[in-house]
Amino acid sequence: MERTNQRLQKAKANFSKINPNIAAIHAMLAIKGQSKEREMNQIINMVMRIVMRKMLNKGIDAGFNKAASIGRNRKPQPQLDDYGNQPDGPTQQEVRAARRAKRQNKQGAAQAKQAMKVARRVGKL
Repeated sequence: MERTNQRLQKAKANFSKINPNIAAIHAMLAIKGQSKEREMNQIINMVMRIVMRKMLNKGIDAGFNKAASIGRNRKPQPQLDDYGNQPDGPTQQEVRAARRAKRQNKQGAAQAKQAMKVARRVGKL
């Protein structure tokens, strides 16, 4: 009986720093007198189960959080009148004119850039 108590105290001292669950299981195994190799296998299996359970729970929690936040971030759709225009926004004709002007500005900038390249080449001759 005294020997069993010594094993129990030694096991608690070694494993209580790491995890109290491991200390309790190691103490139970020490009392049963099983081989060291089998004890270590059981401890490793227990630790792996704990780690996998925590990882699985974190993944499940993250999935629920993501699913819950999907509906919150949606912006309300603007109301359109009979012609497809927003009541407070620009008309379709104004939007088209703005796009056309932007496209022409880009083309003008590209032509100016090409002209500068030609001027540099001529200057080198």
